[in-house]
Amino acid sequence: MVTQRRVARNRATLDVLFRLEGDSSFLKAASTFKDVRDSRGLLCLLNDEEKKSNRDKDEEFYVDAYLNHLELICVGISQDTIDELFIFQYMYGTFIHDWHSAKDYALKAREQSGNPRIFQKLQLFAESWEEPNRRFVTRKDNPQTYIVNNTKSKHPQD
Repeated sequence: MVTQRRVARNRATLDVLFRLEGDSSFLKAASTFKDVRDSRGLLCLLNDEEKKSNRDKDEEFYVDAYLNHLELICVGISQDTIDELFIFQYMYGTFIHDWHSAKDYALKAREQSGNPRIFQKLQLFAESWEEPNRRFVTRKDNPQTYIVNNTKSKHPQD
């Protein structure tokens, strides 16, 4: 029963990743996130509604869509539907980097909306996985073991 559950969770995780890699709307959202991050900065999208251009509104939609996809993966991990180790091995750098890029955006969005839960799971996982914390959220083992075994390095950026 435990083995079947693990196989099903791994299969669900793989299905999610395959769908995202081939989903044109996700790819557009990821591209927009990166473009805005690298050019104007994400905070520019949270101007007063009266000051927002149509471009700002479109880009904010895609940035939110991208971050919501990452958040959804984290919720899936929290609910034990998606495997944390699988996602960690495939995307931990993306989660950490993109959280740092979006942190001020998320905090301002929380403040503006009065909703403290905006991108809360993404924050939890990214901050847990990065140094110096370097711990899993749902697993009892140590992520450092997987970094060393998968990269032959003690530091993921090497």
